[in-house]
Amino acid sequence: MASRDRTRFQYERSIGKETIRLIRILTRRDTRNDPLRLALEEHAIADLPAYRALSYTWGPPIPNNDKTLKPRLATVLLDDHDFDVFPNLHDALLWIRARGSCDLYWIDAISINQADDTERTVQVSIMDHIYKGAARVDIWLGSVTEEHHPVEVSRMIRIMADNARKKLGYDPDTPVFDHDALRRYGLQDISDTVWHAFVSFFDRKWFDRVWVVQEVALSKDACVIWGDDTIPWETVALCSDFLRDSRLYEQLSEVLYDNRSFAIKDVHVGSSSAGIVAIQKCRHGKLDGWDSVTLDHMATTNGSFEQWADFLLQCDAVYEATGQCRVEAFWRTLIADRDGFQHPAPGSLQKAFHHWITDHVAWEIYCAVKKGANETECLARLESIQKLATSDVSKTVPSLGKIMGCLDRLKKCNKEREVKSVLDGFKHRCQAYVNLAFETLWDRRPFLMDSGHLGLGGQSMEDGDGVWVVSGCPSPLVLREMPVSSVSGPFCYQLVGEAYVHGIMHGEAVDEGARWEDICIQ
Repeated sequence: MASRDRTRFQYERSIGKETIRLIRILTRRDTRNDPLRLALEEHAIADLPAYRALSYTWGPPIPNNDKTLKPRLATVLLDDHDFDVFPNLHDALLWIRARGSCDLYWIDAISINQADDTERTVQVSIMDHIYKGAARVDIWLGSVTEEHHPVEVSRMIRIMADNARKKLGYDPDTPVFDHDALRRYGLQDISDTVWHAFVSFFDRKWFDRVWVVQEVALSKDACVIWGDDTIPWETVALCSDFLRDSRLYEQLSEVLYDNRSFAIKDVHVGSSSAGIVAIQKCRHGKLDGWDSVTLDHMATTNGSFEQWADFLLQCDAVYEATGQCRVEAFWRTLIADRDGFQHPAPGSLQKAFHHWITDHVAWEIYCAVKKGANETECLARLESIQKLATSDVSKTVPSLGKIMGCLDRLKKCNKEREVKSVLDGFKHRCQAYVNLAFETLWDRRPFLMDSGHLGLGGQSMEDGDGVWVVSGCPSPLVLREMPVSSVSGPFCYQLVGEAYVHGIMHGEAVDEGARWEDICIQ
């Protein structure tokens, strides 16, 4: 049938919470020049066949500063009718067909009728079950060519993951780009071009999607598709562990930042177990004079703990959305309530959060006193922390005595080497939580809603912004009222960004009594 004779695909009916649609890829791997032919199947949630879920970006997979470029849609055959998809998804489907590894997928853009607001809302509310039920989640970073050096980059990721598994000791005074160090880590004889390609792997826009908890942390298994390779998600996460522990990400930042011939954008990992927290942005300064040891793994990106304590004291003692105490709700919010592999985050992270507060506050006071501040005055400024500690039933917030105990250990150090030893102990106690907090909090800050909900949003948020649950969106959106002169109403809304709101990320805010309204978003 000629293309002009085919009709557009139409969904036969709306589906609810008990059913999902799966896509079957009909054409075989040896028909690479034929159009993609897909079939849509409905299956009951209670009786699902083996399937995979595809995680990808709707837009271009590579950052592009030209916001005016509109992607050209590609047409596939869905039940023998024309159906348009974005180019990145089309490329992913072609890759899957060429390998023939699996022919049954859940793909949001096709499995959900995006024109049916009611269906879209219902299906988004059960996406956690969909990703949990998938045999594997395939993460599509986008197409690659030889200039991306996919084989070499894949090899480097696996080598770095192996280094992380070996738990090698790292000397912070020895540059990783030292020839002997590179040989020790199996990274010798790698060209500058390949190093840049390696960084560009993490520059793919998929990693910008903070809200991948449902798609990765909830999955039984997840793999990153890269060229002809599929890399286990755990391997990518271990690679980022190595980059952090060896401090390689800092040295890569220096090399790439200083080389003006390459236009490298902000590079970061959005959801690994440790994160390569914004490679180009993580450029911590050092203390003046004698205090040359930098406690960068404890540095807060969103203000001091005293400010956070003031913030928390405004919250109800019990967080109504989850029934948790406000401190537990807060530490879970700061990491979007997940680690690299599971949601909700394990309770063991509470202890690491406790040590983070204790050790960081003690370090702040120690550094201030070294620069001439009065210790008594510094301790007096911890009033908010102490108020919070007194009311904290979880005993997560440290008492003044705990903080002073850590401070005394630092004060007893006479040499820089002794300070470093104490700091290494601090790092060991809190590292598990700090890794996640760095990853989640970079360019984000916590907020408190009028409703009492805690959340995370971008630094560009302002007082008075609204947090909306928008039909079809997998995460809440921050919207700002913009006055307009229109017969449709006095306001339209400007999109500020996505938000994490603790306790409502899995459809809890949407029930049968929810009131929906039409709004205009610029």
